[in-house]
Amino acid sequence: MSTKARTDWEAENYILDVKKVGEGKAEPSAFESLLFERGFHRQAAFYLDTYNALAGAEVKTAWLWVVVEDVPPYLVTVARASREIIERGRADYLDAIDTFARCRASGVWPGYRDGVVSLGLPYRARRNNL
Repeated sequence: MSTKARTDWEAENYILDVKKVGEGKAEPSAFESLLFERGFHRQAAFYLDTYNALAGAEVKTAWLWVVVEDVPPYLVTVARASREIIERGRADYLDAIDTFARCRASGVWPGYRDGVVSLGLPYRARRNNL
């Protein structure tokens, strides 16, 4: 299986990644949640591992995000991934690669459910009729 990675910026011992986010999402605790929702932790671990494997040594040991909101005044946060984030990202991307390999070998790919499902009114619609 071939993979690819393209960094935004490299310096000293770190890789820097720029992320454009919505209003309020550059706030540190908001971005902390967003990075897991969007899989940025997997990207960070994968890129660090890939870079170091190609270099033949652990030359990049840190990952930084420059998080920029896409509305004025374009607030910015610079955040460093903790070791815990990188370790979780590594476990998650290795699991994803393993799942992909198993699915490719077996021809069976995960989905939601087989067949037709019955749908009802969602909670919000039921609540509005009360």
